[in-house]
Amino acid sequence: MSAFSSLMRRADTLRRVESDPLRSEWYAGYMRGLRRAHHGERFGTEAEHGMWLAAADSDDPSRAALGRGYRAGLTLEARDPDLWCRRCEAFVPTIDDGETCARCNLVL
Repeated sequence: MSAFSSLMRRADTLRRVESDPLRSEWYAGYMRGLRRAHHGERFGTEAEHGMWLAAADSDDPSRAALGRGYRAGLTLEARDPDLWCRRCEAFVPTIDDGETCARCNLVL
């Protein structure tokens, strides 16, 4: 099984069992980002890509979750919505005190 297939399977499973609707949206966006990263410009248009990227900055929490997930998926790496910082938009592998981004000190 390819790394892409493995990441997609993991994300789809987590999305389906997730009880928090925002986390579920994050995983949906993440899966779309994985597809874009894997297939490149053959998946979606540049306009769609731009809309998904911009969604992360939306005031609508659901749309923002989709956009943050999409950005995380573009890395083609396993990610989790709890470890994604809203301010510095970076995957945060370590959290100093469990609630603060170790990179920019935003309270998560």
